[in-house]
Amino acid sequence: MLNIVSDFSVRTGELITVLSCFWGRAEPSPPEVDEIADSEVKINGVLLPYGITAKPVLAGCIHDISAKNMPLIIHVGEGRWLVVVRVMKNAVTVLGLDKKFQDVLIEDSFYNGKTIFHVTQNETLKEKISVKRMLFRLISENKSYYCRYFLASFLLALTALTIPVFSSVFYDKLIPSESVSSLFSICGIAVIMILLELFLRTSRDISQSLLSRADDVTLDISFMENVIRSNSHSHMVSTLYFLWVEFQRVKSIVFYGLIQKVAELPVFIIYVAIICMNLGFVGLVPVVMTIVGIIYSWYHNISMDKLGKEQQNKNQSRDSWFSEVLFSLDSVKNINSERLLTDWVVMSEDNSIISLKMKRMMSTYQYIMASMSGLNQLLIMMCSWFLVVQGSITTGSIISSVIIVGRMSSIMNSFSSLFMSVLTARRVTQDMGALFDSPKSNSPKLLTYIKPQNSILVKNLSWKYDDVGPDVLKKIDLEIPIGQKIAIVGECGAGKSTLLSLISGMKLPHSGAVIYDGVSSNHLSSDFFFKEISCIYPKDGFLSGTLEYNFLLKNSTNPPKVVHALKLLGCDFILNDPGGMKRHVSYMEEGFSSGQLQKLLLARSISGSANIFVWDEPTSSLDEKSESEFFSKLDTILEGKTLVMTTHRKHLLQFFDRVIYLKNGKITGDYLHAELFP
Repeated sequence: MLNIVSDFSVRTGELITVLSCFWGRAEPSPPEVDEIADSEVKINGVLLPYGITAKPVLAGCIHDISAKNMPLIIHVGEGRWLVVVRVMKNAVTVLGLDKKFQDVLIEDSFYNGKTIFHVTQNETLKEKISVKRMLFRLISENKSYYCRYFLASFLLALTALTIPVFSSVFYDKLIPSESVSSLFSICGIAVIMILLELFLRTSRDISQSLLSRADDVTLDISFMENVIRSNSHSHMVSTLYFLWVEFQRVKSIVFYGLIQKVAELPVFIIYVAIICMNLGFVGLVPVVMTIVGIIYSWYHNISMDKLGKEQQNKNQSRDSWFSEVLFSLDSVKNINSERLLTDWVVMSEDNSIISLKMKRMMSTYQYIMASMSGLNQLLIMMCSWFLVVQGSITTGSIISSVIIVGRMSSIMNSFSSLFMSVLTARRVTQDMGALFDSPKSNSPKLLTYIKPQNSILVKNLSWKYDDVGPDVLKKIDLEIPIGQKIAIVGECGAGKSTLLSLISGMKLPHSGAVIYDGVSSNHLSSDFFFKEISCIYPKDGFLSGTLEYNFLLKNSTNPPKVVHALKLLGCDFILNDPGGMKRHVSYMEEGFSSGQLQKLLLARSISGSANIFVWDEPTSSLDEKSESEFFSKLDTILEGKTLVMTTHRKHLLQFFDRVIYLKNGKITGDYLHAELFP
């Protein structure tokens, strides 16, 4: 008798080989896994470095997993797994290490208590927003819907032919006989068919819009996740904003316009066929005009793309300049504002010239496309009348052809504009993908992780601002025990803030590693850093909303703890304020002094649930008395928790367990409290 565990299952390390075979990927060397990886954390620790993510599935019977996407992996004990690619009644299809599929009979009770995961390949933003990927995903996941969609489009084509067909068949018979009743009957049928066409088109397009909504929202979320979680800070705000606006414009084309226009292709073919039946080879005129329109759209897109890149570069400079002025209005008032205005005029004029060129080019494009539509109708009519004179066709055929050509004109224009929109969408998605696409930012991320129980290890850590610049940090080795409070001191430019950014996950190492419980920071998601680490940086502020909302963003969800933190920091200006934590704040608002802002940021940090605190000169705007009062209670406030902080205040060093000196990116001193304060 066959045994599930021994005959069909694979070891944890062999999962990589089997799953790679299922997805058609290159097969890497399987890892050696000694322990039994039977939890989400452990199995992700094995799979994530290979670009695979496992998400738990709750299942008590076959019905719970039959609707899940495949493949699934089921832990069957002894560190072995079934790779399930299809679920049937009382059976599953599994894929083995021999790359063969096998149907296995399984009782319904088999799933009780089993650890089951749904595994997927990790996608970068570049992969998610690929036009080809988006279309493939939409169609593959909704095959039945799009079959009905194209069927509805075919019915639309038939209903749209009602009037021209009746014109072609009955016109020459009805007019001579003056059969008014028959004419009204035909018109009545035509009206019914027009209403049917309206109903089909409306219901079809509304359904397609609802279907695309989920992907629409998913892509917006993916974009914002990449903005928030990106470890690269070189992205220009104007570049991100420009691409975001462009993507929103072309996204609707991809999700809504493309499928709709492609669905009109059968209509176009039927129209061409009828015109060819009526007029012979003259019916190919619309086809030729459509091809010419697409070629011209391609040329127009290339020209617009060149101007668009030039405009984007100009906008980057202007938007950056504008943002800097907004963020430093007080400083601007004390410098030569006339020179600033002169620079602004020059930048505005340059931008205006490019915008004018683009408007002219777009107007020319629209005029030429409209002219091509009119030329198409004119050629058809001229050829039709020539054939009538020759006696080759009847007047009814002319009317039929003219009506069809009128309907075809809008389809022809839509094909050309759609082609240009798809090219634009492809360019924008490539630019967006390239902006976030880097080996470090695309490292597999561990979505959930246990709280750190061991020291934080910094091993051979180096970092520099760009590939050609000097190292800001040079081969730093450091061990930070859990619960220790460390002060990092040194001259300006020594690398203190950079080291904090690397420890907190804000930046990723160029070489070396920051390790939490054996896991590199490269493989830890921002969820881990958000839950476990609380950071304060000099440029921190509050987002638009209430103080309460901003505290919740840092996981400060315990009201008594928040009030205690506010009292501890002496935030009477909030405690005695009638609005209290409901007071509205914003990043640009000048409602607090720099010292008050730092007190609030500290209160928010210590009232959260983090276990590791990374502070970059958090009290630089506080007076010495307030600083000393706060740090004298530090052991009580952060009991059992880890603190790594930079400071230039020597009188604060007495409150730390350890002091590290940095100079020119290297550790030049590492002293315990007892060594400095015997």
